[in-house]
Amino acid sequence: MTGRPGVGGAFARAWRRLLDILVANKGITALPERTVTDADWEKQLATNFLGHFTLAGAHAALGDAGSARIVVVSSGAHRWASFDFDAPYFEQRPYDRWVAYG
Repeated sequence: MTGRPGVGGAFARAWRRLLDILVANKGITALPERTVTDADWEKQLATNFLGHFTLAGAHAALGDAGSARIVVVSSGAHRWASFDFDAPYFEQRPYDRWVAYG
């Protein structure tokens, strides 16, 4: 999942079998400078959080399976920094790689 609009959706639509479990385990850590995806999402937020939910939400095979499970693997880094809902992409505040990761 690259963060580009439609990438997760295209993958999900191409899937032709039932999906019993989706393990969202992709992650990146502490990019040294603010980097954004093609969709203008801050890259760590896009990769470590938004991408998992974009893929899971687009994957109709999870619902079709009837009893599917989604597992999101995460670190405890969210304890290091609170989430700034007013500036999640670090456009209006200084970028800090560890705060962004957290």
